[in-house]
Amino acid sequence: MKRTEIFERGLASGAIWNNNAPTFTVGELSLGAYLAQVNLLSTRLFELAQGEDTLHTARMGRDNVAANLLALIPNACRLISSTAAIGDAIADKVQAVFRVKGKAFVDIKQKGEKLVIAWSAVNAHRAALSPVQQPLLVGIKSVQELQSDCGNYAQLLKNVWDKEDPLATKRQQVSNIATLVDRYNKRFYKAWLGNWPAGSPQRAALGIIDTGSAPAIPGPGVFLSHTILPNGNVKLSFGASRALTYVILHKGPGDTVYTIIAEGIDVRTFEHASPGLGDHHYKMFGRNNQGDGSESAVLAVEVAQQAAA
Repeated sequence: MKRTEIFERGLASGAIWNNNAPTFTVGELSLGAYLAQVNLLSTRLFELAQGEDTLHTARMGRDNVAANLLALIPNACRLISSTAAIGDAIADKVQAVFRVKGKAFVDIKQKGEKLVIAWSAVNAHRAALSPVQQPLLVGIKSVQELQSDCGNYAQLLKNVWDKEDPLATKRQQVSNIATLVDRYNKRFYKAWLGNWPAGSPQRAALGIIDTGSAPAIPGPGVFLSHTILPNGNVKLSFGASRALTYVILHKGPGDTVYTIIAEGIDVRTFEHASPGLGDHHYKMFGRNNQGDGSESAVLAVEVAQQAAA
């Protein structure tokens, strides 16, 4: 099962558990401990997606400069060779560029650096002539611009390497927590199936778990965690299987009805700014192209202290 499918099943299982029998335990596993691991998987998946996006951007920057260098190098070598005097040592410097046979990104770097040497040599030769000849241009490109491009390219290569290394760690972290959540998902399903009789609402609730024929609308919402921050804000973490966006509802102290405080959000966290002291109640549900999912159970949060100055 794919890691995203494991996460989706974790959201569905968490919603079933929370909405029907939140005090039920699976061996030593409580609902709170289970939701904490599902929430950690959510966090790790988001971190991995960010890392992969950053790496993709770094590779695009590297690839663009590499393509420009590959287009310039053969033309520059031809022009330098044609302008060098017969028997001049500059020809050997040009051959050094061609002797780099590889096509890897580091080989392109080496080719560019050797071309700078050959190009600088021909410019020095031209400066020593009488009358003096101007530095060679390839089209409108100067050797100084090439040298700058090579330095920039070297940094781009380093940027890619720097981003590839921690990404391997992130992938392993996702794999580890996904494996654990998958085991918890299966334990929950077996225990729930065994605890509730056929025909009971609790047993029927398992129908929202995606087995290939699940309804297209999102599953019920579930809050995974909440934190009261030092500034008095309430940070919520939540989800719903198959949801693309989320709607958050709130009822504060003295309120008689819930009001929408956020909708259309496509991330699974939301920070409610300065709700004030007292008891606050939150609900949420997911949306996708097929419609709205069921609301989560109410999350009650007591804000008991003033925000830090």
